[in-house]
Amino acid sequence: MLLVFSVSSNESSKSAYILAGVSVVYMFIQYSCAIEDKNNSEKVFNSLPISREAIVLSKYAAVMVFAILDIVLLSAISYIVARTGFMGIQAIGIIDVITILFTISILTGAYLPIYFKFGYIKAKILNIVLFLGFFSASMLVGQLLKHFKGSKILYSTSEGALGHWLTILGDQGVLMALLCIGLLVMAISSFISVAFYRNREFS
Repeated sequence: MLLVFSVSSNESSKSAYILAGVSVVYMFIQYSCAIEDKNNSEKVFNSLPISREAIVLSKYAAVMVFAILDIVLLSAISYIVARTGFMGIQAIGIIDVITILFTISILTGAYLPIYFKFGYIKAKILNIVLFLGFFSASMLVGQLLKHFKGSKILYSTSEGALGHWLTILGDQGVLMALLCIGLLVMAISSFISVAFYRNREFS
C-alpha cells in the first residue's frame, strides 16, 4: 500500500491529487459519523424496523458514493487545470484513481469496524493515529525509495520475487490486483463491522 502511494507521488501534482482525493472522502466519512453521534442517530435507527446489517452496509455504500463523486469532481478540476497549462500540471490518470480507491478502501476498511464496535468518540483517537500515521509512513517510504533509487539494494529487490510477479502481471494486471485487494478489504471489513454492531449494546 505504501509502495503504491509513494510511486504514484513522484510528481507533486500527482501527490496532490491522491492526497486531496483520499482526504476529502475520509473527512466526509468522519463528518457523517460525527453528525450521527451528535444527534444520537444510532438510537433512532435502532428504534426503527431497520436491521443492523442494513445500517452498517449503508455506511460502506456511503464510502463508495463519496469516492465516486470525489473522483468525478477531481477529474473535472484536474482536466480544467491541465488545459490551462498552469505549471505544466497534468490531468489525473488511471493510476492515481486506482491509488485513491485503494487507499480509501484500506483506511475506511480499518476504521469502520472500530467505529461500529466502540462508537465515534472512542474511535476518534484511532482515526487520528491511522490518518496521520498512514501519510507520514507514505512520505517516509517515498523518501527511502528516492534515496535508494538505482542502488543495488533496490535493484536486487526489483529483480526478486516481487519484480518477477509485477512483470508477469503487467500494468493492467497490477491495477486490477489493487482493485480486487481493495474490494476484498472492504468486504472483510463489512463482515467484521456487521458482527461487531449486532452485539453492540446502547445505553
